[in-house]
Amino acid sequence: MTEPYFLSSLIVVLMAMASMRFFWPLVRGMERSFEKYMVASVMWMGGATLARTLYWDMLQGVLAREHWITVRDMLGQQDFSIIFNAAFVVALYYALQAARYLIPAAERPFWPWWRIWSYPAGTCLERWSKARGSRK
Repeated sequence: MTEPYFLSSLIVVLMAMASMRFFWPLVRGMERSFEKYMVASVMWMGGATLARTLYWDMLQGVLAREHWITVRDMLGQQDFSIIFNAAFVVALYYALQAARYLIPAAERPFWPWWRIWSYPAGTCLERWSKARGSRK
C-alpha cells in the first residue's frame, strides 16, 4: 500500500513543477520590479520545496528502508538540509528585494533589503495598493 505521506508529496511535487513551469518564462524577460522579485521568490521557494520533498519524502517512498538509510548517511544525514535551506534563503532574499518596491522610490536607497522589515509608518501593502490604484 502506498503511504499517505508519499501521495501528498506527489501532489506537492506536481504542483511545484507546474507552478515553476508557468512562472519561468515570466521572470526571464522582466526588468527589476516588484513583480520580478516576487516571481523569482516563488520560483526559488517552489524549487526548494520540490527538492526537499523529493529528497525527504519521495525518495523514502521508493527506496527500501535500508537503501534509504544508506543514501541518507552517504549525503550527510540531516546536514543535507543545508542545501534546501540555502534555496529558501535565496527565495526570501528575493521577497525582501520585492518589498523594497512597496515603499516610495525616493526612500528606497535608504532601505536596503536587510533592513526593509523595519520600514516605518504604515504597511507597505497599503502604499503599494494606493500606488497601483493611481496608475490606472
